[in-house]
Amino acid sequence: ARQGTIEAVVASTSPSPQKRPRSAFIEPAKTECEVSLEGIQLAESSLEDFVQSYMPLHGIDPKNPQETFKFLPTLTFVEGHLYDLDQANEDAINPSFGSKVGEVQEQWSDPCGPLRATLKQRGLWSPRLDSELF
Repeated sequence: ARQGTIEAVVASTSPSPQKRPRSAFIEPAKTECEVSLEGIQLAESSLEDFVQSYMPLHGIDPKNPQETFKFLPTLTFVEGHLYDLDQANEDAINPSFGSKVGEVQEQWSDPCGPLRATLKQRGLWSPRLDSELF
């Protein structure tokens, strides 16, 4: 499922006939969506696999830094956030490491809400992403 999500992110960040203004990518998020360093580190293996295996299938040369880095920040953000959600789920099951169970349970009403809002704000949300995450 995770590879499908990454593919959907690439599809939504692919150049469109109507180029987005740069300001759309640097405007601060209106919805808080955080990614931990731990989530990003856990995402590293999946991202390496994706860059080597899936980018070529989308016509993206993984040996071309310009092409790879065009997608890497968004992919890292999304994948890191998904790993953070996995960790929150594990904390909810076993809250022995000082996690606050109430905080973890609160986010389960819509676990991908902040991610969805952030990607929508930047014009990166798509029906395909919605189907991959829900």
